[in-house]
Amino acid sequence: MYITLIGAKIFYGDSLNDLGKAIATYKGTRMAQMAGLTPNFITFVQMSETQFVRFKNAGRRKGSSKPGKTTTGGLVRTRADRTGSHDPLEKWDVDLYGNLTGHLGPWGSGSLTNRDHMTANSSNQIRNKLSGYSFSTNEVKAQGVAITVSGEHHRGGSYTYGGRTKSSSPVSGLNRMEFGAKFPTDAFMTELDAMLEWKKDGGFGKNRLRIEMVGAYIYMYKFAVDAKVVTPSVMQDQKLISWLDSAVANDDGKVRK
Repeated sequence: MYITLIGAKIFYGDSLNDLGKAIATYKGTRMAQMAGLTPNFITFVQMSETQFVRFKNAGRRKGSSKPGKTTTGGLVRTRADRTGSHDPLEKWDVDLYGNLTGHLGPWGSGSLTNRDHMTANSSNQIRNKLSGYSFSTNEVKAQGVAITVSGEHHRGGSYTYGGRTKSSSPVSGLNRMEFGAKFPTDAFMTELDAMLEWKKDGGFGKNRLRIEMVGAYIYMYKFAVDAKVVTPSVMQDQKLISWLDSAVANDDGKVRK
């Protein structure tokens, strides 16, 4: 399978020719948004059908819209629904924060499993204040885009964990919390990049990126774009494809749920 990312949308095909056709014939509602985002085949990733199924379903809690879907090779890629009130979370599940709470965490309870807001909840709260308090504090927190991560990953890799929100940001005069409030797209990408960078080059002596993990962060990027929380960029598309390529190259064949 050949995979690329354009405007936060995943394109795939059994060959490079099929991938090109999928891009050329796409007529989704985001075409205007994708205008000017030129496909760059240098950034495609090649993976097996088994790896593709793991990648494509990562982070998604809702069941497949079309049951019975298979790959060309006949592998079932139908995704069961896991949005029930008693369904446990899987690693790197993506949803609104409020939909991720109250479920058993995949790494354990308490601080072992975290739900990481992106952008940070503190930034979302400031943005809500600047808009004239459109929502309550609890509503803002619940409606924030979030991903399920281990406490270790959150504490080690997050750009905005704890007191780091008061550290300097890429914009002079703004701390990271203020940066996220005023530049939500840039902050979202910065926070996402930091989490994946930590897994790849966090000083562990080995690459800890996983197909499911990168797939889930790609889905979160798409989720946030679809929700009009952030806007896509060619640079972010290419960064994520690069991390996916690294995860595929490092894959040990184990499914991680």
